[in-house]
Amino acid sequence: MNVTSIAVVVSLFIGSLTNVFGASLITLESYSRIEMPIMNSGSFELVSSGTSAVILDVSGLSQSEYISFSKLKDQRISDIKVERIVGQKARITISLKEPGTESFAYLQKNNLVIDLWKNQQLAKEKIIEKKKAVKKIERTQARKIASVTKYKAAKAIQKTEEEIEVNPLKLGENIFLRFNLPLEPLKIVTKNRELRFPPEASMKTIYEWSEEKDKELSEAQKGFNLALKLFNDAKYALSIKSIELTQDKNPSKFLKNKMNLLRAIAYDELATETKEESLHKRADDLLKEEIPNLEKDNNLVQASALARIYFAKKYFNQQNWLKTADYLEKASAQLSNGTEEKAYALLLLAEAYLKLNQNRRAERLYRVVSSDWHKSIFGKEAAFRLISLLASERNYSRVIDDGQDILRDFADYRKNRLESLFQIAEAFFWQKNYPKAIQYLKQMGKEGPYHTVNSLAMVRLGELSELVNGNLSEAEAYYQKTIDSFPFTYGANVAQIRQARLRINKEKEVDFMVSKIKEIMKSADSDQDLYKVSEIVLIDYLLQQNSYEEALSFCKKGKALNEGSAYNAYNEKIKTVLVKYFKYLVNEEKYVEALGLFENEKNEFQKTIDKIHLDLAKAYSGVGLFDSANREILLAKQTSQKGSRTLASAAVSKFSDVEIENSFRQGDYRSCLDKIQRLKSIDQSDVKIMFYKAISHFRLNDNRSGIEATYQTIKANGLSDQKLEDADLYSLINYASTSLLEDRDFSKRLKILIEGKKQFSEKNIKADLLIAETYFFTKDYERAIKEFKEAFSASGEEKDLERSKYYYGLSLIGAGKKEEGVKVLTEISEKSQGIWAESAKQEIGLVEWESKYSTVLKTLPPSGVGLTTD
Repeated sequence: MNVTSIAVVVSLFIGSLTNVFGASLITLESYSRIEMPIMNSGSFELVSSGTSAVILDVSGLSQSEYISFSKLKDQRISDIKVERIVGQKARITISLKEPGTESFAYLQKNNLVIDLWKNQQLAKEKIIEKKKAVKKIERTQARKIASVTKYKAAKAIQKTEEEIEVNPLKLGENIFLRFNLPLEPLKIVTKNRELRFPPEASMKTIYEWSEEKDKELSEAQKGFNLALKLFNDAKYALSIKSIELTQDKNPSKFLKNKMNLLRAIAYDELATETKEESLHKRADDLLKEEIPNLEKDNNLVQASALARIYFAKKYFNQQNWLKTADYLEKASAQLSNGTEEKAYALLLLAEAYLKLNQNRRAERLYRVVSSDWHKSIFGKEAAFRLISLLASERNYSRVIDDGQDILRDFADYRKNRLESLFQIAEAFFWQKNYPKAIQYLKQMGKEGPYHTVNSLAMVRLGELSELVNGNLSEAEAYYQKTIDSFPFTYGANVAQIRQARLRINKEKEVDFMVSKIKEIMKSADSDQDLYKVSEIVLIDYLLQQNSYEEALSFCKKGKALNEGSAYNAYNEKIKTVLVKYFKYLVNEEKYVEALGLFENEKNEFQKTIDKIHLDLAKAYSGVGLFDSANREILLAKQTSQKGSRTLASAAVSKFSDVEIENSFRQGDYRSCLDKIQRLKSIDQSDVKIMFYKAISHFRLNDNRSGIEATYQTIKANGLSDQKLEDADLYSLINYASTSLLEDRDFSKRLKILIEGKKQFSEKNIKADLLIAETYFFTKDYERAIKEFKEAFSASGEEKDLERSKYYYGLSLIGAGKKEEGVKVLTEISEKSQGIWAESAKQEIGLVEWESKYSTVLKTLPPSGVGLTTD
């Protein structure tokens, strides 16, 4: 039934319906349909669709949908498991009860639809296969128990070699980022107002005007009052004209400075009104010219100071720090102590000093403001800015001493500067006072759970979990919380890298993580520490991809460009990369490339030589340098690390296996047997060793021992998880069958061949032909004919079948089918040359002679005077 017809069945007949929230399951007799609402941006990827489970990666389902999805079950579905992979992506595994269940998944409107139906024929086949598998397991279970301990030990060693070592972070060995928070822009928040630094520069703040009330006003005073009224009415051009006329007709020494100041301010306001920048410049020029005159007028000294602050703010915005400092230094000297204007000027001056890298001057000003304006908002801001300044200088002792006092003295203001908690925690961290660091970091989380800096606090808590307690699972939980709570922040990037490092051996989406880490590295170009930490983790993931050359390139570059803990980190990675690269090449049997790598990086390999003695031995064996291989095995034995008895035994066994293989491949069969003899025991997991033993006996002409060893090898091979390759298995049974043929022991020969035939991974024509020939030698001609025909029909274009066809022809003759047999022998004699063609001619001659003298020889069997041995 195809999917379309299934859909029709569903529309015509409604079976049992299970609905949990948005998820639904429709169950019919031989059909099930699961439907799940999915968002427009959602998608799915079918990972596998076997007969025991359907696995999909799905995005776009809500958490509640995941929960409801897992509750759906019926006669075909035993369980639905939902697990999160990365971000909003989840893996859904639908476990199936019935064998022979087929599946199809697709998107329909806003639903993810999964159809399941039963294939009857496939179900029968699966049931038969399952019964056979159960019987085989029952037969072999007892035999396998003996080798479980050794097999597990070998697997433990293999797993250890394949996995990337993940240890808790350590100072000196790993890179720790210094989270230097930038000094916050100067901003003072009060109940009634907010002061930003520098605020918008405005001349209106320079002086508060008031009209003279004296009845006997001079003409100059009247002119000034008129100009001031026009100014207050926003008639700036008329105000300027009025001042100019008054100064021309009624000059007044007393009012001159006031008039010039008012004219400058009027020009500034007119410039703002008309958007004419040249008027702003005119206003500034007039005001700069007037500042010295204002200073001389006792009534306008405050105005001159404010005028300087006005220009200081302008230069501040232009980042002209020298001029900013110059104006502010003079202004602050003119302003009265205790005034807000002076506190403001001193804070602004401290900012200018910081920009000019005169941190000590800035520090002194912060201390003056925090002391003299202790109860003012200005003093509180100065105190917390002092913590940030000391933290940026990594003056950790003073951050701790001053910072704790400031948090206590200005407790009511710290909610506006929660980053100070983190800065004090950082100081304790780098002073290695980890309990205090943890205390302040957790306090930061309590007081500012949504503060962006808390992302860094959680990352540091994760690192401290590793550093102090070695608790990797707790650390990973902190990193995950950072990623979830503060996505796309700097802290989330650091957490992503730290978490990736811990998950290296269990990460399923390796390719995704490689691209993610490279993306973080690209965004961290200006942050060298984050770049290095990311690069070191990336190297491990490249090893998981078998991208050894790229990983090696990163290692060498990082080692060359760094020093200190970063150098140590890259140095350790280059050792890991080279060892794994070498082992990979050896496992892939690329022995020449492996030895080339060893020679090119010999100095580096010497630092980790103990880890590759055995692999180096395999590489030397692979190119025929057996003496060198044996030397490496001896070194491996001498330097093998001590561990549990089981693991140590497995390690010794690995050394012995390579020694035995080397002797065998070198042709030193006596030495090979001696080494096997020294082994304490051989079980079914050692089929390769048993194979070497059997073949060595045959090549030393000890056929009896070879046949006995062949029996043991074939028996063990049937029970072992580590099967012989087909070529080796055929070589073994061929040696044994040749020896038994010479001894005319056809029953043993047939037994070995039939048992060996079962163990080939695919059909082996040569083995089938040996079995057919053996039936011929036992004079079971009908069975021989049957076996020959089956083998020939499967042989295709295979050549060199003359011997088998020769025995096939004799089998036909032996079964009374002389014409067919003679035809086969004639074809061999005419189309071939050599010994089998000659033997076929002789047999044809005998058949003709027999026909001529049949009355005498009719009771005699075919002579088989042609060759009957290999």
